[in-house]
Amino acid sequence: MLRVAARALSVSTTRRSVDPVQAIFLNKIREYKSRSETEGIVDGGAAFAQERADIQERLSRTYGGGNMDVFPEINFAAPDLTQDSIDGERTIDIQVA
Repeated sequence: MLRVAARALSVSTTRRSVDPVQAIFLNKIREYKSRSETEGIVDGGAAFAQERADIQERLSRTYGGGNMDVFPEINFAAPDLTQDSIDGERTIDIQVA
């Protein structure tokens, strides 16, 4: 039992060291996160911004404008579920030919 616990402790300490490739990957993700907070789209450039503006203008003309950066608010009215019958009588006449 003591060997199993000692082995588990030794394995857990070696797993804490980060693979060099994984460390580079994590550092690059952190760099992109910090750049995206200041720049917006990372490495987008002027061509990307112009293309995005053109697409938004085309969509605005096609679908009637509005704010394209916000999801539209949709309101549904609850349907009227009451019946149109008076004292249990049928209000729809069915004619059989």
